[in-house]
Amino acid sequence: MAAFTATNFTVTVEDRQIEGKKRRNRCILILGTEADFYPAGGIPLPTYANWGLNRNVDYIDIYGQPQDGYVWKYSASAHTLTGYRMTCGTISVGTDVDAATALSELATDLEILTRQWYCEAVGW
Repeated sequence: MAAFTATNFTVTVEDRQIEGKKRRNRCILILGTEADFYPAGGIPLPTYANWGLNRNVDYIDIYGQPQDGYVWKYSASAHTLTGYRMTCGTISVGTDVDAATALSELATDLEILTRQWYCEAVGW
């Protein structure tokens, strides 16, 4: 199967807002069918212009998480969409558990069934 690239996505800007000096665009991110397996390090995303921004993406907020059982987050340093799953394990009584330690990145041989994410791109 072919590797994911940013060209596998279509971004549809649904609504444009400007708050202060930041643009906030509500978008639908749609994944094409050319690639199916989750790549190591996350799925590369299209550039700022595809998100309706002129210079840069500060962050992308994924909302209305898909019902695939995974948590999807935007990685600003790599400009990727990263998927996580719950990690099973034993927790001792009285242990303070951080929610971040209960998530682990998806395996690279996992087939991605989600094809659509609702998000807000913020930047300029």
